[in-house]
Amino acid sequence: MNRPSSCPIGPHCPRNCYNKLVYNFAKRFYRYAITDIYNPKPSRIVVYSASWCPDCKRSKALLDGFKTHYLIVDIGKDTDAFIFVEKLTRRVRIPTLIFPDGTILLEPADDELKQKLGVN
Repeated sequence: MNRPSSCPIGPHCPRNCYNKLVYNFAKRFYRYAITDIYNPKPSRIVVYSASWCPDCKRSKALLDGFKTHYLIVDIGKDTDAFIFVEKLTRRVRIPTLIFPDGTILLEPADDELKQKLGVN
């Protein structure tokens, strides 16, 4: 993370420039993340996954390959997210991807995900 040019010290700055920069970034990220996690029409792509799931790893690798910005939610660690996905899809299947237009993809194949992203 870049620190302000007026702050040559970094995290130990007596003026606290670096810590303010980190705090402001975290505050903005947290606000958007919380509103997107439980939203059927998020502001960016939300991927509901689990750390042990090979299909989730494949979908995230594909999104990373196309440099797509997305939010990852581990439903194994977030019970509320698990319940949200269960209510939305009637049965939890991962990965579940929700797009800003409200489209939901359940366990998408690579071709299906590429088509939705508009890439070939």
